[in-house]
Formats: sequence, C-alpha cells, structure tokens
Amino acid sequence: MKRRPQTVEEQLRALGVDPSRVTVGPAPAAVATAPGLPSVARKAPPRPNGMNKTEAAYAWDLELLQRAGEITRWRFEGITLRLDDPTDGKRGIRYTPDFNLWLPGGGLRLIEIKGFLREDAKLKFLWARQQYPEWDFQMLRREGGQWVRLF
Repeated sequence: MKRRPQTVEEQLRALGVDPSRVTVGPAPAAVATAPGLPSVARKAPPRPNGMNKTEAAYAWDLELLQRAGEITRWRFEGITLRLDDPTDGKRGIRYTPDFNLWLPGGGLRLIEIKGFLREDAKLKFLWARQQYPEWDFQMLRREGGQWVRLF
C-alpha cells in the first residue's frame, strides 16, 4: 500500500506542483473558519456537504491546487444541468457534476469522481459532455493514490 504524503510539500509534489511556487502558511481566515473546508494542519480530509470519502479526498487536493494558483476556486455540486435524452429527445434528465473548477484563464471544468462506475452514471456524463461542448468534462477515479482520468 502506497503511503499518503504527509507534508504539504509532499502533497504538492504528488499533485505535480512545484512547491517552490507556493507559499505555505496558515490558511486565509475565510478558508480556515469556513465549516467543513480542509486546513493544512489536518491529517485526514473532512467530509463536508454530504461528500463521500473519495470526493472528500479530491476536495482536499483541490484546496492545495487553489493555494498553488492552478485553479481560482471550486465548488461541490454547484451546477445542475438539464439534459435532453438522446434516445427520445425528451428534456428533463438532470445531471449534477461532483465538482466545478474555475480555471485561471476563465474556463470551467466539471469533474465527476467515481469509486465505481455504473452504466447510468456513465451515460449521463457522456450526454452532458456531448450537449455542453464548451465546458471541459472529466471523470476521475483514484487508483494507487493518484487520480486517473476515465473520460
């Protein structure tokens, strides 16, 4: 079993971020006091807002990416999309990606985190990606301590 990085510098390296580009210090007051948000001092990610363990682990990594400037902000289940069913054209299928990431260049990335993949979840994800091509959709799974892109 691979050891989880313990220090902030180790976590940044595991994410592919150069630690020399990041100022590590106490979290800003808005982050430190917000309920459910991770703090650098914690060893295990919290489980805010109904997240499962895998989603909480990804939220932990997002906090590090935000502090490194790789993303400007993120939100858990912040957007729900209404999809047309491609099999019969009816509108009304709803899809809520797990995470919304705002990128420094102004782009939006929608992330779906999966521990296991059911067929209906896969279809909704693919339909959303097809119907909203202007956004970057990614489906990720954690394997061996790393995030692997499924789609």
